[in-house]
Amino acid sequence: MGILRWLFGKGKVDISEAKSINLLSNNKHKFIGPGCGYAKHFALICKELLHDPASIVKDHRIPPKHGVYGWYFDELPNVPPNDYYNCDGWNLLYIGIAGKSAKSSQNLNERIINKHLMGNADISTLRFSLGCLLRDKLCIDLIRKEGTKESVWFGEDGEKKLSLWIVEHARIAWLEYSNPKEIEDAAINIYGDVLPLNIEGNLKHKFPRQLRELRTTLKNKAL
Repeated sequence: MGILRWLFGKGKVDISEAKSINLLSNNKHKFIGPGCGYAKHFALICKELLHDPASIVKDHRIPPKHGVYGWYFDELPNVPPNDYYNCDGWNLLYIGIAGKSAKSSQNLNERIINKHLMGNADISTLRFSLGCLLRDKLCIDLIRKEGTKESVWFGEDGEKKLSLWIVEHARIAWLEYSNPKEIEDAAINIYGDVLPLNIEGNLKHKFPRQLRELRTTLKNKAL
């Protein structure tokens, strides 16, 4: 039945809670056990489910529901080579959630569109990380927001450059689920070494630690 039963054990999770249950088993990828490797059970794996950012923003097709989402890239943004889950040339490098609790007002539409796609590095940890890793390639630098001491971003021009890179090199998949935190925690605990852009809860692995240090260093240097 895919990642939900595989991660949490048969009978320990209500599979019916997954609104898009077909994502778990009804696709051409036949991954049915831990021996098959990494996030092939993660439900965000089918080529047909990968959406390009431009069409997402244009159509606003993401539901305002709790859930989990995965970010895939066709170019590694200065992360070390590894056995990442690859879907037809797109590598899953980051997972995120909308709704840490049942009472949370966060939803998939807000997180993916308003924060990651149309936001900036100050409100999107993914944009913050990508910008730090791609700063030399994109010729961008962190700067402090006017009138603040802690808030940083890549400036108007820098954020535009970062957005263009994301549109060209990223794809996104999502799964509606009432308690996405349990999926995120289990996935990072088991597969954290191949989720290099996930920092929170993933510091037992080398690259997320290095990424956190890089972010801190560049933030402290921001003018």
